[in-house]
Amino acid sequence: MRNLKLAQGRFLPEGDWRRGASEAVIGAKIRDEIFGNESALGQLIRIGDRRFRVVGVLASTGQGLGMNTDELVIGPVSLAQAMFNSNTLFRILVEADSREAI
Repeated sequence: MRNLKLAQGRFLPEGDWRRGASEAVIGAKIRDEIFGNESALGQLIRIGDRRFRVVGVLASTGQGLGMNTDELVIGPVSLAQAMFNSNTLFRILVEADSREAI
């Protein structure tokens, strides 16, 4: 939806959103702050009490639509819901091809 581009690695695999491997895609600033000049791919990061393997790094794009994508960590929905003890989604973004399609 936001047409996020990768600098390295891959996005999370498509599949059942209720299940997911402990994998994450991180923003460029997160990569820089944690790993510096080292490759982040395949490394583990800790978010709360959970560990995620980095499978992708987003290309640096900065602020847009109220968030800085360089500071994002993208993980499976099911793990995020477990971490925040919630069975709902915070935000769903939808993109239409035209005004008529809305």
